[in-house]
Amino acid sequence: MKPFIKFLLSALILLACLVVVDCFIGLALDKMLDEIPNNGNETGAAHYAIKKVTDPVLIVGSSRAKYHYYPDIIADSLSLKTYNVGRGGYYLSYHCCLINMILDRYTPDIVIWDFSMDALFANGEDLVNKFRPYYWDYDVVREVIDEKEGKLSRIKNLSNAYRYNGMAVQVLFRWFKGGSDYDPTNGMTPLVYSGQSVDPKLAVHHGLTGPIDQARVNRLHNTLKRLVDAGVKVFVFDSPNYSILDPNRDMSSESIIREECQRLSIPVFDNRSIDFFLQHPEMFYDEGHLFEDGARIYTQIAAHQIMQELSE
Repeated sequence: MKPFIKFLLSALILLACLVVVDCFIGLALDKMLDEIPNNGNETGAAHYAIKKVTDPVLIVGSSRAKYHYYPDIIADSLSLKTYNVGRGGYYLSYHCCLINMILDRYTPDIVIWDFSMDALFANGEDLVNKFRPYYWDYDVVREVIDEKEGKLSRIKNLSNAYRYNGMAVQVLFRWFKGGSDYDPTNGMTPLVYSGQSVDPKLAVHHGLTGPIDQARVNRLHNTLKRLVDAGVKVFVFDSPNYSILDPNRDMSSESIIREECQRLSIPVFDNRSIDFFLQHPEMFYDEGHLFEDGARIYTQIAAHQIMQELSE
């Protein structure tokens, strides 16, 4: 056999072996991901939100949603089961994807969505990489990941090893450890006081500035419209900061958010500068995050705002 033909045959055999191994990795990890428990792991919590949560009221957003909204207080006010699917460190595009993935499975009655009025500025990371395992299952995930990863995205995501890059160990660990989906806090993670709190001297919140990310604008519009068209009552919040808003801040992102919500008749509750919280620095871990006692008070305020809106 000629050396070139032998080399080519060996390369084809190696490639076939790699494809088989990659397929096995994908099948195994997909199966494990579907079986990992909700409690104790963010990957499991995200999978539970996408595939299993069925509560009529959902709280959505990044860490300020995760730390600031007690589902039990919302549930008592609305007489509806409530679940918090917030995730710290993940922002608008992530939660647009999450909402659309949930809507593909069921339609909640109410969505409480907490996000920054600066969310449409192009600066800052807008992570969606944790959704790579679902790349071939959801159009919205493919669209967002392709936009961020470029022309080779579909080719790269053919590899199961690539889709699970950085997550395989988490999935394996949680699958072996086992557990249940029971979560007594219904997804909420309170910040417990540990001796550190915000500097009591009030800072000025200048906010972000820069170009607007039009892709995020479109994503927000499409997600809000889909919720409204599905008959979901949507409430947009921006929860308390321990800072004074700069009156000269760049309000272009905020203006677009308010216009989008107004067109769709979605109430916006800008709670960034509530006087009560500005007088209580001990309730804040840092400028943007409340400890558990402050979060309970704030959830009661948010629940009252929702009830007032529903009664009108």
